[in-house]
Amino acid sequence: MERPPNTPADRIKILRDGFAKMIADPDFLAEAKKREWDVEYISGENLETIARKAVAQSPDTVAKLRKILGS
Repeated sequence: MERPPNTPADRIKILRDGFAKMIADPDFLAEAKKREWDVEYISGENLETIARKAVAQSPDTVAKLRKILGS
């Protein structure tokens, strides 16, 4: 999964830092607990790696998935 084209690195850093701060905020965590949300921080860099692996499948795997999904 690619970032939006031409997104400046400093903007990506601002968004990732803001998310990390939010996920550690006591008020946010209290609200998440109240709503019974599972909260687990995964960095933007780690999410990007996971997404890249998820979409980078071999043609054979893609064909098998299409068959399973009926598309």
